Amino acid sequence: MKRPLLMLMILITAVLTGCAQNSEGQVKVIRVIDGDTIEIAGGSRVRYIGIDAPEVYPQMEFYGPEARDKNKELVEGKMVILKRDVSDKDRYGRLLRYVDQDGLFVNEELVRLGYARAVPYPPDTRYQEQLVKVEEEARNAQRGLWQNSSSPARPTFFTIFPSLHGTHLNNYNRVIASSLPFRGWDQASEDPSPKSPPGILYSQ
Repeated sequence: MKRPLLMLMILITAVLTGCAQNSEGQVKVIRVIDGDTIEIAGGSRVRYIGIDAPEVYPQMEFYGPEARDKNKELVEGKMVILKRDVSDKDRYGRLLRYVDQDGLFVNEELVRLGYARAVPYPPDTRYQEQLVKVEEEARNAQRGLWQNSSSPARPTFFTIFPSLHGTHLNNYNRVIASSLPFRGWDQASEDPSPKSPPGILYSQ
């Protein structure tokens, strides 16, 4: 009776260890979901921190397929290193990580080439200034989704979380806010995004 129980405990420990190893450090990318989400060995999904790429599902957005294809080119089938910030997962169970592929900071590269925008999701903002800088370069060079296009430009969004009211926050256009509403910003909706906790969305 004791032996089967011991074997069961060993099996559970091995599974949990494997899951822990898949959430941090070096892993293999099995599949690219879209421009900012991947699936890694073991089945976990990873959402890139600090960026937002155009969607391909459920609604196809401008430059969504291009962003997905570039992400595939950068990481699909390859070994990458996952790096955590403050949060471990979002409310959908996806790992929140910065991704490095052979020395290339993938989150930054997608923004630099115009396949994604720099969007802060507090409290995971370690590299946000760096991401903002390369977005400005992409805008100025009209790369990717910033190129001249007949498609209407999407507004700039920034979410304020109730627990952070009164704090100094950097939005990705480098505006410092200490009170609400922002000058030049209008409230768009409440709790609008499945990618962030409940908050108030402002658009410029």
